[in-house]
Amino acid sequence: MTQSGFSLIELVVVIVVIGILLSIAMQSMEGLVKDARLSKTEREMEMLAKAIVGNPDIAGGGGRSDFGYVGDIGAFPSNLQALYENPGYGTWNGPYIPFGLTQDSTGFKIDEWGKAYTYSGGITITSTGSGTTISKKIADATSDYLLNTCNGTIKDANDSLPGATYADSINIKITIPDGSGSIIVKTYHPDSTGAFTLDSLPVNTHPLEIIYIPENDTLHRFLTIFPRHRSNKHYRFAFDYFGNDADSEMIVLSTQNLASIGGLSFGDEDIVVYDPAADTASLFFDGSAIFAGSEIIDAVHVLPDNHSVISTSSSASIGGLTFDEDDLIEYNPSTGTATIYLDGATVFSLGENIDAVHILSNGHIIMSTANSATIGPLSFNDYDLVEYNPVAGTATLYFDGGTVLSGASNIDAVYVRDNGNIILSTDAASESIGSLTFNDEDLVEYNPITGNAIMYFDSDIPFGTESEDINGVYIK
Repeated sequence: MTQSGFSLIELVVVIVVIGILLSIAMQSMEGLVKDARLSKTEREMEMLAKAIVGNPDIAGGGGRSDFGYVGDIGAFPSNLQALYENPGYGTWNGPYIPFGLTQDSTGFKIDEWGKAYTYSGGITITSTGSGTTISKKIADATSDYLLNTCNGTIKDANDSLPGATYADSINIKITIPDGSGSIIVKTYHPDSTGAFTLDSLPVNTHPLEIIYIPENDTLHRFLTIFPRHRSNKHYRFAFDYFGNDADSEMIVLSTQNLASIGGLSFGDEDIVVYDPAADTASLFFDGSAIFAGSEIIDAVHVLPDNHSVISTSSSASIGGLTFDEDDLIEYNPSTGTATIYLDGATVFSLGENIDAVHILSNGHIIMSTANSATIGPLSFNDYDLVEYNPVAGTATLYFDGGTVLSGASNIDAVYVRDNGNIILSTDAASESIGSLTFNDEDLVEYNPITGNAIMYFDSDIPFGTESEDINGVYIK
């Protein structure tokens, strides 16, 4: 029986083959390990990036709800540790790194080769542990997440625009993180068309308030800002605040002295119609051609038939009609004739000067006098408005100026809206209703229900450098 075995040469060949196979296997294992480290490092860098700027796939309330560290702080972190440990910021709401990584307070900062990631507050995280550079780009630019804008418009319930009159009575407030761990409230005003732009906004969902100051009516909203944000938002108050905007109405007025407005120069005996939207004026009543002498018109109302009801600061004549300063006359521009509308001698206890008038739809006369006066048992002051019933011959207090006007100044122009709001002017260089301060060339609109007032007509620009005193007003 013949016995055989491996020869030395055969053993050597086998060993060599095994060695080759082991070498190939080792190289393959090294590649697999390297690929695993690379893949895990890339996944970890992706998680760190989402911790910084948020995960767009996490939603809540119908939209994206996760904006990471940047959304809460309003700045990029200065280092990765800030994602795990609060650097002392009041708006910090971490940890921002995923739950699995929070078990290790330092491991999330080290790649799979044991080398620390490179990050110092920019838009890129870098790993160099593999011997080559692996980069994770967080954003194209920090401004994409920190300096966004949002355009919007605000109107009232009837889609009326605020105009120049109401624009500065609207505060638009947005609360955002300031980048240093606190919050700031940025305040804006719309322009006359209701348009506004909120700028330098970090990503996240921010509280937004739109406040109509005279009524303290506030819209509470939340505004979500996305990276590279561009949008147009539309908001509307629940009430008709702007429908009676001076920019869409004609203002019929007279002044105490010679004046110029809308390119028109006129005298104190004239009445003009001013268009605020076009900044133009035309002559409504040419006093120099109508009065027998030189007069000052200090009360104006226009009737539906376009007749003028006026009073003057002293006795005057139109045609053959002579009247006193406590009278109201009705002038017919078609015939050039005048009649007595209110005979002051039969109304007032003593001779007075009517210096503000408005006639209600029921025929009652709202008026003020230049001094204290008495009608029947009612005594009133020059800062009051009274309602006179010409049929009954009685009067009641319509507006108690002593409780409304801080300076109790003489009211020398009045117009009453259909909704009861009172547009008025005084003869004082400075007067106030609540927090609103105005002068004798301005018109303010007062709401007797809320007790608030807004600037209806700020005449500083229309009258230019001249200082005027509005003596009579009617709104068309």
